[in-house]
Amino acid sequence: MSGVPGQLLAQLAWAAMCGKITALEEAFTGYFTDHHGFLMRRMLARVDGEAEQVNDRRLELTPAAAPG
Repeated sequence: MSGVPGQLLAQLAWAAMCGKITALEEAFTGYFTDHHGFLMRRMLARVDGEAEQVNDRRLELTPAAAPG
C-alpha cells in the first residue's frame, strides 16, 4: 500500500479489529482451560515480538526518510 499514510493504515486496522471484539468476547466465554491460556500466551508473545520487529524497522527507516 505504497503512498498510504501510516495513520490511515492504523485507523483501518483498528476499525477492522473493533468489529471482532464481540466475537472474541463470545469465544472467551465458557470453556477456556489452562491449555488455552498457555496457547494464548504463546500467540500474544509472538505478536509482541513481531510488533517489536516492525518498530525496530520503522526506527531504522525513519532517518532515511527525513528531508535533508
